[in-house]
Formats: sequence, structure tokens, C-alpha cells
Amino acid sequence: MPMTQVTSASDWRKPRELGYLVELPSGNTARLGPVDLSKLLLDGEVPDLLSPFVNRMLFEGMDQEEVEKQFSPKEDIDQARETAQLVNRICRAAFIEPRIVDSDPADDEILIEDVDLTDRAYVFSIAIQGAMILKSFRIGQEEDVETVRDGEDDGSEAEPAPGDRR
Repeated sequence: MPMTQVTSASDWRKPRELGYLVELPSGNTARLGPVDLSKLLLDGEVPDLLSPFVNRMLFEGMDQEEVEKQFSPKEDIDQARETAQLVNRICRAAFIEPRIVDSDPADDEILIEDVDLTDRAYVFSIAIQGAMILKSFRIGQEEDVETVRDGEDDGSEAEPAPGDRR
């Protein structure tokens, strides 16, 4: 049996440091790295928009009216603004090459405005796939399992099959 070896630290870092070449819907290709949504959340870089997303994940299957009673919706324009901010933050975190900067881009850098909105939405969808996988895992855990009877009230005793001896 071959010995299993511990994965080297450099191999653990490769996705974050080297990323993956991804062709975006616009036809442009970028090198994207994984986005740690929990880090963005802890750093305070994710607007409160993520809360309803998480709430929907947690309360899926509940009556929608019941969920809405617990969480009042924001004004549409504010929610749209927060969505755009979240998508832009995720893109800034995901783009390794070209790097997205806030102003005065060098030859190997771009502004967020240089990235087509469709491309930003695509990068966002890639970035939250991990959260979606966790969502399906959590929902799968909630499924009811049929209870097993304890056998005390099973009725009459089983009868032997023909040819069996007691």
C-alpha cells in the first residue's frame, strides 16, 4: 500500500496565488482566484445584502410570507446599489490578472468599470458556488428519515416457511 503524503503548503496556496484561466462571457480571459467569502464578511467588506441570501438558504422550505415577516425588504434602489457593490467587491477579490484597481491603472491593471456587467455577474456566480454547495448540503441534511419501528407491536409471530423446522 503506498504511503499517503501530506500536501505541501505551496500546493495548498497554488489556487490562491496562481488562479485559473477563465474565459468570460465577453470573450475576454482573466486569471481568477478563489474568493473566501467568509474573509470578506469578517473584514466588513460585504454589505448587508448577503444577509437575505443567507437567510433564504437557512429558511428554504419555510412559507415565504413567514420569512418576509421576519425580514423586512429594503428599498429596491438601495438593494440594487448593495448588489452592485457586492458584485464589484467579489470581482476585485477574484481577479488576479489583470488586477483590478480603484484608480490610475498601470498597463497590467484595469478599473472595475472595464469589466462588462455580464462578466462581473459571471465571476460572482463562480465565487458563490461554494456557498451554493453548502446550501444543498444543508438542505440534504434536513430531509426527514422514515422512523424505524421498534418491533414491539408487530402483530403475530412470523410463520416458518414450508420445509423449515422449529
